[in-house]
Amino acid sequence: MSTVKVDEIFNHAFVSVTKKLTSVELDKDTGKEVEDDIKYKELVYTKGKFSSTIICEFSDRAFKNIVSAMYGGNMPPDDMQILYINEYVNIVCGRALSEINNITGVSARLTVPSFHHIDEKIKKDEKEKSKFNLEYKTDYGMIKVSVYYIFEK
Repeated sequence: MSTVKVDEIFNHAFVSVTKKLTSVELDKDTGKEVEDDIKYKELVYTKGKFSSTIICEFSDRAFKNIVSAMYGGNMPPDDMQILYINEYVNIVCGRALSEINNITGVSARLTVPSFHHIDEKIKKDEKEKSKFNLEYKTDYGMIKVSVYYIFEK
């Protein structure tokens, strides 16, 4: 499976799931100038034949938009906001991983997403050689996704 194909699978998952959950259309080729600093970071791994480290970064506006949309239009209490962004990342990455598993016939599982401070360093598996980035700029903030991966034999 080529880097382009994995990139397309993750892009499709982010675009379709975000549209369904938040009504926001993501387009990685908008060319929009968005002055939104990245403030939040989520991390999830896949284990198995498709091994990966997935880092999702969100601006404050994107984070709040996703969380409030998933909560029904309002912001949940502070202690629940991380649960909602974790669930969003779980749904999006789960959709992408299911498609990769179906297309390739491999077996891989998703770990539970975890929230990290933006300046925290993320440890990735040194064997994950392939990498791609997705960047979405919208009127509702910015989302950046970095995926490091390898298909195990």
